[in-house]
Amino acid sequence: MALTYTPLTELEAVNIMLEVIGEQPVNSLPADGVADALVAETLLHHTSREVQSLKLNCNTEEKFKISPDVNGYINIPEAVLICEPYYRGYGYNYVQRGTKLYDKTNQTLVFTRDVYLNLTSFLAFTELPAPVRNYITILAAMRFQDRVLGSDAVAALTADDVQAAWRLVVSTELSICKLNLLDSPSFAGLRR
Repeated sequence: MALTYTPLTELEAVNIMLEVIGEQPVNSLPADGVADALVAETLLHHTSREVQSLKLNCNTEEKFKISPDVNGYINIPEAVLICEPYYRGYGYNYVQRGTKLYDKTNQTLVFTRDVYLNLTSFLAFTELPAPVRNYITILAAMRFQDRVLGSDAVAALTADDVQAAWRLVVSTELSICKLNLLDSPSFAGLRR
């Protein structure tokens, strides 16, 4: 396989996972007939969903406005992993019930006005920033080798790589977000 100078693809990630267990790379996904590649691809997908559930800056929208449909339902977009009210502590107690938003305070699925939500979505692997792709790949590779080989020596080496990749994700998140507690909606009423 030729070296590329583009962000990591799912195919490259699966091939890294296969390399960790000493298997030959595959040329395409899905890799029909190659059991280890299919397991690796599935594990990569599950690991990506788990990591993206951490509410990273790259896959989280704050104060996303959604209007009720003609029946008064707030339909949650399909790829949403986590749905939370934007205004916490203001009497808004909304939760996701299936594909709809539920108002726990009023015990109803019917809304009469727009709502603002913080949404964490499940993005395709290729839509993620490079540090997140790298972390997901290394974490999935560690899990994959543990399930297939169970080698403590390989696990120890991979664990160091996972930690280094996670530090890069955290560093990138902090750099991009420029987090400030005073900007939180919880503190909005305190600033006058």
